[in-house]
Amino acid sequence: MKKNRAVFFLIFGAYHLILLLFTLYVRAKHQDPLALIGLLSWTGMFVVGSAVGLILLLVDFFWAWRANKEANTAEESLRHENNTLKAKLYDLQEQHKPVAQTTQPPVK
Repeated sequence: MKKNRAVFFLIFGAYHLILLLFTLYVRAKHQDPLALIGLLSWTGMFVVGSAVGLILLLVDFFWAWRANKEANTAEESLRHENNTLKAKLYDLQEQHKPVAQTTQPPVK
C-alpha cells in the first residue's frame, strides 16, 4: 500500500472513530432530554460530517477503481511481453531444427 493511501485510511479511520465516540455520547445521554435538545444546535455540523463521510467513501471507490485499472493494464502488458518472448523462443528453436528432406521413391 502506498503512503498516500495509508494516510487516507488513517483519516477515514479517524472519521469513523469520531462517529463511534459521538454515538456512544448520545447513547449515554439518552435519558437527559436537555442534552439531546442541545444537540439540535449541532445539526449543521452533522450535515457537514455526513457530506465528509460520503466524499471519503467516493474517494476510496475512485482510488480502488483506478488501482484496479492500473493493475489490469500492467497485467495485459506483461501477458503481451510473455507472448512475444514465447514467439521469439519458438522461432529460435525452429531455426536449429534440421530440415526434413523428403525423398521421392525411384521412378521405374
